[in-house]
Amino acid sequence: MSSNNAFQARGNLSRTLTYRPHLRASYYGLLAFSAIGALTVLGLALAAYVNDNPSLALMVGMGGALAPLVLLIEAHFFVRPLAFVKIKVHQHGLTMESPDKTVEVPFADVVAIKFSHLPYVGGWFKLVMKSGENHRFTVVLERSEYILEMMAALKPEMVNTEEMMHYRRTAVLADHSWGRVSEKLKNKTGLLLKYFVLPVLLTGLCAAGLVYYGQQEVPGMGHLAKIFILMISMNLAVSFLVTFSVAEFLIVTHGRDQLLADPTNMKRDYVFEKRMERWGHAGHWVIAIGMLIFALLRYQY
Repeated sequence: MSSNNAFQARGNLSRTLTYRPHLRASYYGLLAFSAIGALTVLGLALAAYVNDNPSLALMVGMGGALAPLVLLIEAHFFVRPLAFVKIKVHQHGLTMESPDKTVEVPFADVVAIKFSHLPYVGGWFKLVMKSGENHRFTVVLERSEYILEMMAALKPEMVNTEEMMHYRRTAVLADHSWGRVSEKLKNKTGLLLKYFVLPVLLTGLCAAGLVYYGQQEVPGMGHLAKIFILMISMNLAVSFLVTFSVAEFLIVTHGRDQLLADPTNMKRDYVFEKRMERWGHAGHWVIAIGMLIFALLRYQY
């Protein structure tokens, strides 16, 4: 029996959904960059005006204001409507609460569901209403598949099961990925060790190796700074490619296989995740030693 046939939509779901916290962080980040940009432009324009060059001040002010304005528009009109909305899923529809307004979306008024997504990476679905209005929900909305399952239970004739199952797997796996990222960001000690202490250690070993293998003097501060920047850059690249990307690909593939075998099993396999994390750390250290050897060869000759 295929996974699509084995899946039974749940019709008794009741939950308040929110978008991932990084959207709220993005909103405040965009506001901060916009403010910094505006103050920088203002300072440059005032400097030109004080130096008796009003035409240059006007050009700087008008031209430089564009970037902060774009950031402000993006924050207010594109990020804010998602970052602070709460979507309450209930038996008869959705209640979407934002700082500005509350919108009711009755399931009875939905006339179509349209999907657009890249499998296991991201995407969105859209509820088309009788009034012609559309409501779009992305995989960044935590547990967005609740909305689809309620629709599938109440109006099964409207839901393309195959498309829904593709999106549902993507949404579940995206939720799991964001959960892992959040857990890693909370591990401040691990981040400090991997992204600062390790490059410092590699820089010290490289400097000692340079002295031991031929240089007559301890490398100067400029030389050490170049080695440290190299170690930081390569360490970040290795961490992304090995510790995160490869491990995440294997974990997501494993999760996909689990969902294909049993669509009702949406739990993370923590045992498999820990195993991939250990292999990722081991691979990171192996490549870190390779980075050290590369740096020794690079700066010795």
